[in-house]
Amino acid sequence: MEPSEVSKILELLPEQCNRCALAFATGGVLSGQPPQRQQVVNVPPVKAFVTEYQCHKLECLNCGQATRAALPDEAKDQIGPNLTALVAYLTVVCRMPRRVVQRFLKQAMGLDISLGSTQKCWEEASEAGTVPCQALETKLASEAVLNVDETGWRQNGEKRCLRAFVENSFTYYLISANRRGDVLVEVLGAVISGILCRDRVETQPASGIGSGRVLAARTLGLGRVGAACEIVSTVVEISGRQNRPRPADRTFSTASQWVSSIGKTL
Repeated sequence: MEPSEVSKILELLPEQCNRCALAFATGGVLSGQPPQRQQVVNVPPVKAFVTEYQCHKLECLNCGQATRAALPDEAKDQIGPNLTALVAYLTVVCRMPRRVVQRFLKQAMGLDISLGSTQKCWEEASEAGTVPCQALETKLASEAVLNVDETGWRQNGEKRCLRAFVENSFTYYLISANRRGDVLVEVLGAVISGILCRDRVETQPASGIGSGRVLAARTLGLGRVGAACEIVSTVVEISGRQNRPRPADRTFSTASQWVSSIGKTL
């Protein structure tokens, strides 16, 4: 790690000369050479930070009515936002069962929370991410260049498809029941204005997506091109037609032109 990221520095000096055994307590000067550095990374003891809100009552000197202080919005839930995010991360990203998360918090942080509280944290994090997630989804169809790939996924023991829509500044993930191309149409719409890149998957030959104007299509040397350009083993045209592999020499030439044009566009 960089020196600015080091939390603590311990400077060590030798006790005696390793040649004549002279104790350096009686004499010795620094050699002028930089010290040998050894960094040890550790995690400090983790202890939950607990804030207690004490709502007092005050009696009115005018009418004698007692009024209790109201809790602020951040205190209405007993689990704070950082702990909520941690539980959601362990549950969703690390795919840890709720009971495992519950035991982890107890053993590692000394927190004794109920199983239902772990589920509530997951639901709150999911709700909080709904609006920004929808905002990113609406941007996908208008991106100049969008890369899409999918892989198998299991959810509650059932087979699903996990798609990744990769843009220059963010990645959008979508879990669907199948790999059919109509899922892409639901997300991106029937017509997009940019270039969609994905590897060749026979389960979605044409995706049902078209494009009126494809970004940099004239400079790609591809003629009339649909919205998706597939470059892995072949470069194909999908403007409403079935996938047709190009000859190998033409494939590599076209792929080279395509990558070069994309670089100039970006």
